[in-house]
Amino acid sequence: MELKQLEYFTIVCEKGSFSQAAECLYTSQPNVSKVISSLEKELGRKLVERSSRGLRITPYGETVRDYAKVILKHASLISSMATHHNGKKFTLATYPSNMITNLLVDFYRHWGKEYMLIIAKHSQYLTDIFSQFSTDCFSTILWY
Repeated sequence: MELKQLEYFTIVCEKGSFSQAAECLYTSQPNVSKVISSLEKELGRKLVERSSRGLRITPYGETVRDYAKVILKHASLISSMATHHNGKKFTLATYPSNMITNLLVDFYRHWGKEYMLIIAKHSQYLTDIFSQFSTDCFSTILWY
């Protein structure tokens, strides 16, 4: 079981649909469905019931969702305790925006040696942005 699976599942629960969760996660609906199906297979039980009218969280799924929220919160706390670069880190989640791209590049040209950039793997938009730039602009990019 991976944190990514739990994150996808909690977002599916919050949004109430695979397509809305996919939009929130910057991925495709089939990918979200695949991740949830993989989690269900690993757990050996259905977490959601799919129908033509949408989806419904099963009672077992509701219990897993509650535990998943706690696990994700604790994982976030553990991650935030990291003391990379003397505790200076910059974490960002954003919608696609040219303005954000320019601001981040300017930020790292000025502060890049003092801060570490942390980007979630599922943030495809940010991944695409930073893969275009030379790594001399940034001291460290941590993908999690």
